[in-house]
Amino acid sequence: MRLRFRENGPYVLDLPQGTPFRWQGEERKREGPSWPFAALGHSREKPFCDGSHKEAGFQGEGGEVPGEG
Repeated sequence: MRLRFRENGPYVLDLPQGTPFRWQGEERKREGPSWPFAALGHSREKPFCDGSHKEAGFQGEGGEVPGEG
């Protein structure tokens, strides 16, 4: 697992494909390897990124928190 902060964009959580999680009381498995989360709060798909940060002119530095392994 790794957390990335995309420059002028969302927070991205990298997980192995098929990682199980719980969302709105339902058990699911992550289909893709990356999961973008809204960094600004304007997303209509909160907490997930829908690209609203582009329209709002969000600016933020990039970086990452590396995971184990």
